[in-house]
Amino acid sequence: MSVAGSLDPSLDHEMDSNQDDSHQQQQNDQDYQRRRKALPVHRCRFPDWSPSPIAAIAITPTSFDTALLNFGGQSTERGLLAVGRANGDVELMCWGGHQGWVAWRTLPSSFQTPPSTSNGNGGGKRPLTLLSHLTFTHQLTLSPSDLKLYDGDLSSATVEIERLKREGVRLFGVGGVSSELVEWEWGGPGAKKEVGRIKATLPSLPPIFALAASRTSSHLAIGCEDSTIRIINILDDELEQVARIDVGGPGRVRALSLAWGPPAESPSMVGVSLGKGKTREGSPSDDVSSSSLPAHFATPTEPYLIAGCSNSSIRRFDSPLSSSNGGGGKGGGGGTWKPTHRMTLDQLKGEKTVVWSVVVLEDGTVVSGDSMGNVKFWDGKMGTQTQSFRAHKADVLCLTVGSTGTSLFTSGVDQKTTEFRLVSVSSSKTQAGRVSRWIQASGRRMHSHDVRAMIISPPYALPIPNPSPLGVRGPGSRVLNQVPIITSGGLDLSLIIVAASPIPSTSTSIAKTNPNSKTKSITTSTNPLSINPISDSPTEFETTIHRRAAYVPQRTRPFVVAHGDVRLLVCRRARSVGVWKLEDPKGGAGSLRGVEKAWRKRREMFGIRDEEEEEEEEEEGEEEEKEGEEGGKGWKKVLEMVLKLQTNLVASAISDDGKWLAVADLYETKLFKLSWRDGELVPRRQKTFSTALSSSLPSSLGTGSSNLAFTPDSSKLVLSTSFSGVIAIIELPTGKEEVFVVDSVFGEHGRHAQGEREIRGVAVRTGANGKLNGVANGVNGHSHDDDDDDDDDEDDEDEDEEMEDGSVDATPAFGVLDKPATVVLLAISSDGKWLASADLERKVCVFDLERKKLLTTLPTPSHVPSALTFLPPSPLNEPTLIFVLPTNSISLFSLTSLRFLPWAVPLSTLTSNTLMDLREPVLGITFEPRIEAPTHSSKAKVHESRLASLWSDQLAVLWGANWVAKVDLDEVRNNSAAPTKNAPVRREADRKRARDEDGEPSKDVVKVDIRTTRRYQPLVLFDFVGQGELVAVERVWWDLAKDLPEAWAQSSRFGS
Repeated sequence: MSVAGSLDPSLDHEMDSNQDDSHQQQQNDQDYQRRRKALPVHRCRFPDWSPSPIAAIAITPTSFDTALLNFGGQSTERGLLAVGRANGDVELMCWGGHQGWVAWRTLPSSFQTPPSTSNGNGGGKRPLTLLSHLTFTHQLTLSPSDLKLYDGDLSSATVEIERLKREGVRLFGVGGVSSELVEWEWGGPGAKKEVGRIKATLPSLPPIFALAASRTSSHLAIGCEDSTIRIINILDDELEQVARIDVGGPGRVRALSLAWGPPAESPSMVGVSLGKGKTREGSPSDDVSSSSLPAHFATPTEPYLIAGCSNSSIRRFDSPLSSSNGGGGKGGGGGTWKPTHRMTLDQLKGEKTVVWSVVVLEDGTVVSGDSMGNVKFWDGKMGTQTQSFRAHKADVLCLTVGSTGTSLFTSGVDQKTTEFRLVSVSSSKTQAGRVSRWIQASGRRMHSHDVRAMIISPPYALPIPNPSPLGVRGPGSRVLNQVPIITSGGLDLSLIIVAASPIPSTSTSIAKTNPNSKTKSITTSTNPLSINPISDSPTEFETTIHRRAAYVPQRTRPFVVAHGDVRLLVCRRARSVGVWKLEDPKGGAGSLRGVEKAWRKRREMFGIRDEEEEEEEEEEGEEEEKEGEEGGKGWKKVLEMVLKLQTNLVASAISDDGKWLAVADLYETKLFKLSWRDGELVPRRQKTFSTALSSSLPSSLGTGSSNLAFTPDSSKLVLSTSFSGVIAIIELPTGKEEVFVVDSVFGEHGRHAQGEREIRGVAVRTGANGKLNGVANGVNGHSHDDDDDDDDDEDDEDEDEEMEDGSVDATPAFGVLDKPATVVLLAISSDGKWLASADLERKVCVFDLERKKLLTTLPTPSHVPSALTFLPPSPLNEPTLIFVLPTNSISLFSLTSLRFLPWAVPLSTLTSNTLMDLREPVLGITFEPRIEAPTHSSKAKVHESRLASLWSDQLAVLWGANWVAKVDLDEVRNNSAAPTKNAPVRREADRKRARDEDGEPSKDVVKVDIRTTRRYQPLVLFDFVGQGELVAVERVWWDLAKDLPEAWAQSSRFGS
């Protein structure tokens, strides 16, 4: 359905007006009422874009330092999260603190889809799943071949370990129609410039049903369709099969879940792999202890593997190095694996029970979740069942162990998440009198459909023998001082994040028996695990409040709109593009007539209607009767294109004149020229565009783009390449000839400084001499004009003095680059003079499009920006760049003085900016475009509702997935933005967070009146079509749920 063009005062804060005795307060309220606008809004719910369900989730081990990604902010507190979607895309997310998981980058799917689902939405009630498993590995030890190579050279071995510490993280998954094993180039430290592509694959294997990485990241175990388990060696960037295990049993028995046992010290180096196809023969005496290197340099061995099968059984297979057969094999995982235990599960009416998930704990306990809803605990050494719980009413699909190993969480088809705890109970069978037992502690239903994946941060990790003393982050380094966070997802599209702290301390539990005791409050206030990063509720799983993250993409923009009279709305899906025509409110068709009716009704209230309007209303009523049910809807679909691509689409743009449409995947950018024919939009592919573009780019990896944008006059296309970090500007032909000229190429995002300095949360780049680039106060940009070199040297001297008094932190920042950075944001000023760009290394550049050169590089912000825009040009405004961070902090940078505007500093502080209280990051910022006042003869071309809007080039509109806000920059500049009496009251929790981060507010602190509304949600696009005319694209849950499989529901009892 759609409500296209409803007259809606969307940005007004809806509260009753009350009188105030203060004259100043009344004046502020009157000023606010004068600024109120009633704008027609195209509320679009008809586009058939749908987010893809979540199929897999993975998180990096605690040994990886996420500060190396240079995302900024609080991303170093937790690992990197990978969310695999059913359409094959992998979303990588960093921890954003108050905002939860924030998007870092997306790896587009390279898996080809069948013709029946080539529209990119999956189609049907059961969408095709192109991705089923994800796992991170992090090698921190030397392979057997490297042990021999570095034998006797401790310094070189230490250097190699340090390199692995930075660059040893790899991302594997199972994807494609044939379910093959793949590895992505995910863009971590040491990655090559082809970020996003599939780095390696093993296509010769049968379809894969299960995937598990060993604790030491030396091997992968994969369960295949042919009743086998394959062991893959992944040491030293290899991907090679070294062993094959036959599951055995009658019929075709498949391993549907896998888990490795706790690692043990490597007993021998028999058959050590020296490289691909090369092996060193050895004897049992050639063990690790004979090496002169310390023991922690050697890779431990995994003694056994647990497999949950499809025939009501769980099987254990012992490694060759742990059994008596003495087989070695490549990388220590080859040889013959010996089956030792078979654990049998119950069956229901002769139907085999499927074991969907298994994990192994530190003491060897095996935990399984099966298709009957049972969670069972097994003695892994003896192969006997110790405990069993009927925790679920349907299949248990995922299972994760708590950060400390004393809790367990399960979920699956019945949407319920169940918590188990390890407790100590009395027992007469042991001398100590107490024994550890698992209990089913609590359960909650946080999802509406099947839960397919679940992880906990910090993740649980099995201990390894001989831990490294080299300062490498080991398991448990982030466990003691952080609240564990569960992240889960499934068919209901959204991530659910919830705190899951261990049980309260002893003093807290005693206080529960005595409600009048003060012990409980004292304990929770001093406990470091009592601070909940998700909500203001307690951190215990059974009592806390969970958060449902929006399913709207944070980095990519699925929708774009052509500004002006063309009113074309473009929807980008995985492999297709749709275009709709939004009718003008003055057109008088369908729901757009409602705009004029609402406007006339408002005029009638003020007594300003005339006879001509009454006659027009009678004529429209007759037209509506003639149209009947076939009346206009206010929109019309004019184009649908299904494209042949190598990956899913990553960017799209349409020119404001509606003549050009550009789309791009990871390897190719396609340009179409649009023309109208019989009311339909006809695209024509510009085949010479790719040739002209590829000849001017430095990379030979294709013409793919990460971002696309047209200049306001529709004469040029600006794009940022996917791999080389280059920004290219292409002149578009004005005639019939397909002649494309690459006007400019900027490669600044491929060159990064070797050091950075932090200034109050803003990093400023330093040159080779250690001096700051900027002007006197140390927080400003650096001009790249050649004739300003002398002045810059003088400024650098002044800044060195400031560094001595402590205003500048000289600690170098992380993220020294050896590869081009990916550009994630592009913005062009409305006059076409300036271009701004931001990349994932927090580098923000501004280019002068008239002079075709770099103007300045901004000081490095504290986060990767979420939105960029320019202040509309005006005689009263100097050229200004505005960027917004994921924390919803707003900064204004002058392109004239090359410094941050001092009057806008309150917008970047928690004390003044109430948007920073929101737990959802900003997705976009826009300003109302201005058109010249129409003459009397052309007055009919602009609807009265838009003429009545009070245009202001200082009114910024910001929006997130579930909120829209407006900020009057003129009030902030004049320090007159004090909240009115009707402004919402700030919560005490938000005020406390502001005091903790900004300190106690001073008496002269500037308070900004920021108005927000949650009327539109969830928003995929909120932008101006023209002056006084907005478009809001919403994808409500109930529309999306129609295309999802039916959720499991418990059947009623007693036949009712």
